[in-house]
Amino acid sequence: MLNLIRDNKTLVIDDDRFVRDSMKAMFNNGSKNMYSAVTAEEALQMVNENGYFLIFCDYKLPGMNGIEFFARVQELDDKPILILITGNWTQRIEHRAFSVGVDAIIEKPLSVSKIESALEGIMRKRE
Repeated sequence: MLNLIRDNKTLVIDDDRFVRDSMKAMFNNGSKNMYSAVTAEEALQMVNENGYFLIFCDYKLPGMNGIEFFARVQELDDKPILILITGNWTQRIEHRAFSVGVDAIIEKPLSVSKIESALEGIMRKRE
């Protein structure tokens, strides 16, 4: 499952540098497929210019939040896998996230096992 991240263009959006750097360290393995952004606005420009297979986005960002960002991404022709990451999970956030097409939600702190489990669930649904 983790090869989905290593072998495909992946975007990580989080205003916490530690989260961005940790994701790159966990999955990059020298690959040039891992990209990052600090804000949803920056990421939206990147998504419009480049296609991504998988996007991880934090819920709480300066400016546009992760759910608002994913709603904008859903307007694109190519729909990547969308995973919301949050340290502030609530049922309201979950409902809003799934209503805009988010494929999975992962609670912080992130771990390889949480990410792998989310990807396995997404791929089962897509079969």
